[in-house]
Amino acid sequence: MVTVHGVFNWIMVYQSIWIFGAHSQDVGNSQNSEVHYTRIDELPDDVTVGNIIHDASLDIRYELDVLDSFIFDIIGGQHMGFFHMDTEHLGNLKTSKFIDRDLVCQNAEDCDIVLDVAIVQPSEYFQVIQVTLTLLDINDNIPEFIKSEETLHISENAMPPVSFVLPTATDPDSPTYSIKSYSFTRRSSKFDLELIENSDGTQDLRLKLLERLDREIQSSYNLQVQALDGGKPAKVGLLDIQIIVMDANDNVPVFERDMYNISVREDHSIASPFLKVKATDSDEGLNGQVIYSLSDQFMDIFNIDSQSGEISLIKELDYEKQTSYHLLVTATDQGPDSVPVHVRVVINVEDVNDFLPKISVNAWTESGQLEVMENEVRSFVAHVSVTDEDTGLSGKVRCQVTDSRFTLEEMYRKRYKIVTTTMLDREKEDLIKVNIQCQDQGIPSLSDSLQITIHVLDQNDNPPIFLKSTYTVNIPETSHIGYSVLTVMAKDADVDSNSQISYHLHANSNNLLRIDSINGVITTNSLLDYETMDHLNFYILAIDGGDPSFTATATVSMTITDVNDEKPIFGQPSYNFGTFENQLPGTEIGTVQATDNDAAPNDAFIFTLSDNSTFSINPINGLITSNKILDREHEAAYYLYVQATDIELPYLSSTASLTIYVADRNDNAPRITFPNDDNNTIEISSFLSPGYIITNILASDVDLGNNARLEYSFGKGNIDNMFTLDPISGLVTLQDDLSKSKQERYKLLIIVKDHGESEGGKSAMATLNIVINRTVDFAEASHITPQLKDNSSLTLGFHEKILIIIGATTLIIVSLLIVAIVCIKRRQVDQERDSYKYMCRVDMVNMKKDLRKHDDYSHENLNIIENNIDGRKRIKLNIDNFSASTDSDIDKKVINYNDIQSNLC
Repeated sequence: MVTVHGVFNWIMVYQSIWIFGAHSQDVGNSQNSEVHYTRIDELPDDVTVGNIIHDASLDIRYELDVLDSFIFDIIGGQHMGFFHMDTEHLGNLKTSKFIDRDLVCQNAEDCDIVLDVAIVQPSEYFQVIQVTLTLLDINDNIPEFIKSEETLHISENAMPPVSFVLPTATDPDSPTYSIKSYSFTRRSSKFDLELIENSDGTQDLRLKLLERLDREIQSSYNLQVQALDGGKPAKVGLLDIQIIVMDANDNVPVFERDMYNISVREDHSIASPFLKVKATDSDEGLNGQVIYSLSDQFMDIFNIDSQSGEISLIKELDYEKQTSYHLLVTATDQGPDSVPVHVRVVINVEDVNDFLPKISVNAWTESGQLEVMENEVRSFVAHVSVTDEDTGLSGKVRCQVTDSRFTLEEMYRKRYKIVTTTMLDREKEDLIKVNIQCQDQGIPSLSDSLQITIHVLDQNDNPPIFLKSTYTVNIPETSHIGYSVLTVMAKDADVDSNSQISYHLHANSNNLLRIDSINGVITTNSLLDYETMDHLNFYILAIDGGDPSFTATATVSMTITDVNDEKPIFGQPSYNFGTFENQLPGTEIGTVQATDNDAAPNDAFIFTLSDNSTFSINPINGLITSNKILDREHEAAYYLYVQATDIELPYLSSTASLTIYVADRNDNAPRITFPNDDNNTIEISSFLSPGYIITNILASDVDLGNNARLEYSFGKGNIDNMFTLDPISGLVTLQDDLSKSKQERYKLLIIVKDHGESEGGKSAMATLNIVINRTVDFAEASHITPQLKDNSSLTLGFHEKILIIIGATTLIIVSLLIVAIVCIKRRQVDQERDSYKYMCRVDMVNMKKDLRKHDDYSHENLNIIENNIDGRKRIKLNIDNFSASTDSDIDKKVINYNDIQSNLC
């Protein structure tokens, strides 16, 4: 067994034990202190590290009510993201995530995490407590080799005691629990392990040849090495070694040095060689040509020229990330059975002053801005922290501010606070820009600067000042209560509440006035009378919101004047005018009149309308005229207001309502809705009887009265006067026997005309096509059922039925007699049902004709309701929005239709 140099004595601790140690001490400034905690490795999330209030003795220095006002925050230090201040338990420092010592302080003997915890609110109690957390290590890592297997090619001519470099194991635990020894778990008498201590403190693990090898006797060896750490019990890492014995190659390469140790600046150029290793082989030819290679561990950072042995960088070095590298360079000749030889190259990274100091400023105010109160000396402004990732003198920093009114006081290393050195005046300068300059002591020195803006907070050190010392105002005697007399204004050079001014009246205003304390508006508090008092002098006060407050005084001289106090009066409160539609703009509508009892010039007034888009009014004589052509169908009446207003101050006015009615003219022709272009054809049976109602012509007119009263008539096409058209209802009725006519189709011209007189009657025309169906005999006509189409036309369609009947008849002839009897029976039943349906339709149309006699009838409010119940048709006619009539007969009939459903089918 090979043992690592040095013996460490350590008291074993277990992760289950919670070592809680905390102490505090002053650091020379009564406002700053230090607290130290000791905890075991692998701290869980959301664990309390300690209580700052108790451990920094703040509970001794401050009263409880002061402590309750404290707000703590972590403002700087290492690994701030691992911690937070508990908001529920004042002063508790807690972990924010799992903390692994081996990640934070890998391989370090001591692991101290330093945090700056500050009382950030209230600002007058600002101070920083430096917290040091020492993490004690536990043996929680297993030694681990770079790779689990290593293969060595050794020539049988290799002479003892030659040795071969093996990969070493790593353990991120502290030195106490790091690797202590290596030993064989599977060995051979021809080999031994050798652990070499290098001058830089590193170690090389080598496989030492004890006896010469003979490939013919044994061509390979399989060994296993274990690495043991310092734990009790020790943790173990394993490496399998395969040794392949090669045929003789007389000589092996020999390096010029046993080890190379070189220092390289961290800013060394990429691809520029910084070291050349050299090995020689005394053999001839390929057996003496040496090539070089690097181990895999740092091949992403370094490169070696395989022919020359020059080592260069692939990417930049960073001293702050890693200070040294241990490379393993292998040299082999190019002959058969070449034996590789190794040399260790130690590269020490030299720190270069390549990092600027970084300045961070924390305000710790509610606004997040840097703030300081005016008129105070040595007032705290901000906390400043500086970081420089360089080491040595390059990491040492000196800072200063450029404004002599402020100074930087160092609290800890690279931790400062800005305080005032003199009293500031916010009214002269409310924003102060200050430069902070920090410079390190490296060669050459690097520096950084940061400009900060400091907001100077206000103190109440200025009184209000009125814009005028004396105000003069005239006010009319007719001023109503609440009349605005005057607005006074005072200014205060302070800000915020110190500049918020409230206004007040002095007692000598006789309670005639009042003042708005916020905006300084003075208004009347009672009615004024010129004959009783024509002048009043009083004082106003302006008081700021500071504590204590300041007051200013001004004088007001108020004169009461006699004014126009009579308003125009209309001859009547409302006016009604009428005019016809379609008249040209400028048509006279009517005239309004008003009077004003004031004397000249206060008796003059003008007329205006509330809406002058449709009508205009002469402002002097009140004549109203139209501005455009009126359309009664668009708007039948206009409801406006006419106003009479004085032309002298205070512009008194009165208002009258104005209604203008628009009378109708026959400017709209009737509109026929049935028949129309899409629905104008009716098919009827030639066997219908005279007097049968075929359809109803539907039309409407948007005019009023006679202008909307319609008359229906035929134009042309009523050959042989076969049909009649009711001039009032528009019902089309069969007048003669169709069987006598030879016409197959009637094309009737329908004319609908209104009864307008002033413009002459207007009319509309449409065409109604009536198609005569002569395809069925009289016996079958009884089951023809007209179909109601679009609530306006009746149609007959039996072609499909006839085809079905013909087909059925053909089938009957060919089929058995019993099938024919069944079909005949079914046909008789269908004929009876269709006959009932036809009669129902006829009765329905006749009932509809009766309903037209009722005053409330219209086509739109007539509902036809059909329901199928037990295979029978129920028909109900209903007039919506029915109002009672004086005609008792109609009353009974409508009620009968409306409420009774007759089972007709």
